[in-house]
Amino acid sequence: MAFLLNWPVSVSVVLGQTVNKTVNVEINTEAVLPCSTATYDYPWWFGQPITAGGGLTPYNFDRGFSFFTSLTNHARLSWAANNRDLVLSNVLREDAGRYQCAVNGVGTWTVQLNIIGIVSFMSFG
Repeated sequence: MAFLLNWPVSVSVVLGQTVNKTVNVEINTEAVLPCSTATYDYPWWFGQPITAGGGLTPYNFDRGFSFFTSLTNHARLSWAANNRDLVLSNVLREDAGRYQCAVNGVGTWTVQLNIIGIVSFMSFG
């Protein structure tokens, strides 16, 4: 007898930082990561992957419109219409984790990105 079990699961990593907002998306969709701390356009964004030193990878300069081209995911990054929120297109499982926007003199805003999907298990008996 064979049966197939499916249920939603969440894949995420939180590394000792208070999360201000959680965003749940499915694989291959678009994620909009809000930056509620920003008081100006193009705040400094950091995210996955985690660096060798255990920190988040910088995506742009503070108040910098362009994303670093050295990033493997730079082609999937863009700005939302408000020029503050980060848009990540075609979300992959490895995108799950913590993201932060930083605003000089104000602080940081931490977003937890959870990738929601279906896990299948087969049992043969």
